[in-house]
Amino acid sequence: MKIAIIQDWLRTGGTEKHTVHLANRFAMAGQESFVVTFRPGGALSKNLSARRIALQPADSHLNIWTPGLTTTLRAEKPDIILLMGKVANSRGLRLKERVPESVIVGTLRTGNPIPLAYARSLCVDDAVVCNAEWTAERAREIGVARDRVLVAPNAVGRNWDWSQRDALREQIRKEQDVGESPVFLKVAGFRSGKGQPELISALANFRPQGNWRLWLVGDGPTRKECESACRELGLAEKVKFWGNVADPFPLLAGADVAVFTSQAESQPNALVEAQWCGLPVVAYCTGGVRECFMPDLSGYAVPLNDAAIFRDQLGALVDNATLRGEMSRRGREFAIQKFQSGDNAARYLDLFERLLKKRRMAI
Repeated sequence: MKIAIIQDWLRTGGTEKHTVHLANRFAMAGQESFVVTFRPGGALSKNLSARRIALQPADSHLNIWTPGLTTTLRAEKPDIILLMGKVANSRGLRLKERVPESVIVGTLRTGNPIPLAYARSLCVDDAVVCNAEWTAERAREIGVARDRVLVAPNAVGRNWDWSQRDALREQIRKEQDVGESPVFLKVAGFRSGKGQPELISALANFRPQGNWRLWLVGDGPTRKECESACRELGLAEKVKFWGNVADPFPLLAGADVAVFTSQAESQPNALVEAQWCGLPVVAYCTGGVRECFMPDLSGYAVPLNDAAIFRDQLGALVDNATLRGEMSRRGREFAIQKFQSGDNAARYLDLFERLLKKRRMAI
């Protein structure tokens, strides 16, 4: 089976990480998979072992410029075209018309508003893969037939060695001189809607004399604003900005609670990975976030932007080591069962086989 995965650019986002994960897993399963990106380069390029075609001869910094997309796909003749991300999915209707020999599979993995071109494409794609029940319902609401929607939860696409967790925890906490202080961790790009300003504001009133720490992983245009806010609120000594981190496992091992304050999400990889690493979660409940953990069993789902409840739930975990331990155990068991990387890729491949069989029978 020849599979083309279309993605605008390999930035350090959740969907882009999943694109790389799927391309590599498909190749490991013996399939001929390759990735077509509109822009060359990108931070995740080094993680991709499958073949890649970049359409732009040099990086124009334009995510929407797709020179030669149709020509490339006609020449490659893939059996399956898998669309990843908003920009690629918005091309679905056009590709359906121009590359009719290929099966077109769209994806819906976002909590943000769905552009009209994206919605129209989803309605004509041969199938739509969603990463949460919540996004599947969104697909049905915009008109995608129920029998064309598949739910394939995000996967932990990392080769982490759990046996190293305790040693990594001891090392990172010693290096950061946090002692026994509770460490909260948020992994997300610094851009509008990701919730770092809301998190900093909420924690400004959280036990001012306490020895807690906040680790923020990621980078982007709102980082400087957040750094300034920390200085103004007197949190500069409590908050560490790590920037982009290629392998967050040591930080996940060293933290005590994963915090999540994004304003619109479907199924964030950061929470999936946090649960796999045994971190209890305190998260604003938006989109499909509550599907990433077991509310009240492996974490707390907080009403969106209710900072008071957020602080209360965080305090409950800080004050009760036994509770943290129980939630940690349940969270890891839950993540291992639900978010296995092989199971995720297998769901896609099974769908592709069924779609190709259906097409052959129709000829």
